Amino acid sequence: MRYLTSFIILGLLAVFSLSGCSSASRSFNKGETLESDGKFEEAMYSYADAFMKDPEAGTYRIRFFNMREKAAKQRFTQGNQLLAQKEYAAALEEFRASYALDPTQERLKQQVDLAERLKDGQLAYVEGMELEKGNKFKAASRAYAVAVELHPENKEYQAAQARVSGMRISKLAGEELSLKSNKPITLKFKDAMFSTSLPSFRV
Repeated sequence: MRYLTSFIILGLLAVFSLSGCSSASRSFNKGETLESDGKFEEAMYSYADAFMKDPEAGTYRIRFFNMREKAAKQRFTQGNQLLAQKEYAAALEEFRASYALDPTQERLKQQVDLAERLKDGQLAYVEGMELEKGNKFKAASRAYAVAVELHPENKEYQAAQARVSGMRISKLAGEELSLKSNKPITLKFKDAMFSTSLPSFRV
């Protein structure tokens, strides 16, 4: 009876092992299909699933790490394309995803920092334009200064800062001129009737 029990246990372990290998194989095959379709990130997760189900299969592990690198590079490329189109917020999301996929690559972190800086500069510039439209030149000048500081090479930001600075100078000069004007002050009075009563003298 004892031998029968042991045989049953060994048989069940073999079944579970085969089941796990079969499931891992399905995940691996799915990963290959996704990879051939250019869906590297989804393929990476399929390879990871295969590796977790069958850790002894070195092929699954290798394919997972290779696909992780490809998925990160794919996100990185998309981020650079968005960066060139000045879609800084969208580029930032791609670079963050890329760095999350492969945090071993420092250049991915550098692109995250760059995109974040450019995004903040763009937001400051947009804020400056709104303030300028409302004739709030002092506040607009501060916003443009932030934009230029975050993106010094941007000619558009530089021009906006110079334009608003010129407006502020002109406005201040106009106010000073009005205060120092030498134009004589004329006062206008309405016609008034005056009656005088003269004393009478008798001779």
